[in-house]
Amino acid sequence: MGKWNRRHTLLSLVATLTLLVSPAVIQAETLVWDASSGTVEGYNVYYGTTPSDQSAYRDVGNTTQLDLNNLPLSEGVTYYLCVSAYNSVGESPPCAPVVFTPGDNTPPLPPIGLTTE
Repeated sequence: MGKWNRRHTLLSLVATLTLLVSPAVIQAETLVWDASSGTVEGYNVYYGTTPSDQSAYRDVGNTTQLDLNNLPLSEGVTYYLCVSAYNSVGESPPCAPVVFTPGDNTPPLPPIGLTTE
């Protein structure tokens, strides 16, 4: 297997990591990134509640997106997420974190005082 090119992989991840959410209105809760160059066997998505500690992670395999509903995130809590690529030689350093705050997904209560005839 060829030598792991960590620098190129890190630059690819940093340049292309995007979070498909809007801070004001959540339209999609999917983290998407471009594939890293070189031999990649999979990606780890790290997450945590401080910019300096994303110690929890999910191995997402060899895919370039993650439905954030699959992570144990709490509504209204700000999370910092970053991605690293790995292969049999090792793991790249994670990219710079992106920020995500899950919105309130509780459905509204029905209106009071309505009757049917």
